[in-house]
Amino acid sequence: MVESINLLKATRVYRTLQILMAMMIPTAFANTINKEVILLGISCILIYSAAGIHNAIRDKDYVMPLYSKKVMFTLLCAGLIISLSNHIIFFAAMAGILLGLSYNTFSRHILFGDSTILAITHYTLPCFSASLLLKQDVRLTVALTGFMFLTFWFLMHSKNLKDTEDDAKRGYKTLTTIGRNGKTISIMLLMPGFLSMFLAYFMFNLTNRFLAVFSIVFILQAVAIKQIISNENQSAVKLIRLLMMLFLFGIIIDRASSIKVILIPAFSFLSYLALLLTNSIAKEKYLKKAGVMSE
Repeated sequence: MVESINLLKATRVYRTLQILMAMMIPTAFANTINKEVILLGISCILIYSAAGIHNAIRDKDYVMPLYSKKVMFTLLCAGLIISLSNHIIFFAAMAGILLGLSYNTFSRHILFGDSTILAITHYTLPCFSASLLLKQDVRLTVALTGFMFLTFWFLMHSKNLKDTEDDAKRGYKTLTTIGRNGKTISIMLLMPGFLSMFLAYFMFNLTNRFLAVFSIVFILQAVAIKQIISNENQSAVKLIRLLMMLFLFGIIIDRASSIKVILIPAFSFLSYLALLLTNSIAKEKYLKKAGVMSE
């Protein structure tokens, strides 16, 4: 039973919520969603879950059942079969797989390699693919794709703050494993990312509705930076992921008026928020129990 639960954890399916949110940005600008975008999302979830299991097996993150590789292969095949419904979805699936393989083989041994791959797979590629499926204007597609890459490239480095010791043992090259100033540089790189978020207001002619959401994002980023300075890196990384999703959700509810378009992003954001709250409560209970036992 425990091994099966570990297998579910290994899929890291909750991280696809960020990808789905990025995928919904073009639908907000078009104020519509079609079957192809939905199939893109399903294919992405299946393939990402397979990649998560592969990554967990490779890094020995969990003790998992012997049939884990069979599940991984099944998820991968299902995702590829769905992708065959459209050449754009197939392109996105193959690009995602190739980038995922590079992430799990050599990119993490190159400084900035992992952050670059993640910025593409989690934000740039989903946004670009959905734009093509919706037949968005070329200029808007280029603007959205470039914006997503630049903004989230600066923010993705923060993820390496939480596993510095393990990354060092595995030989991964990150800002926090190659020098003593890694934390400071990571904080500095957050700044242009947050600035780019604010500039979205001007770039895409957003309204005060976006600014209202961004004011919350601004507060959360201040809290996250404070947590990093206080060495509360795990909490800071989770908070940064949350504010990234909130930022994207702010754009979506600003541009979209269709309930169909808003529904998936709303579900994604609330699900991720619920997950964080659940983990926080569970951690608090564990610490209290451990404190009682130590007494």
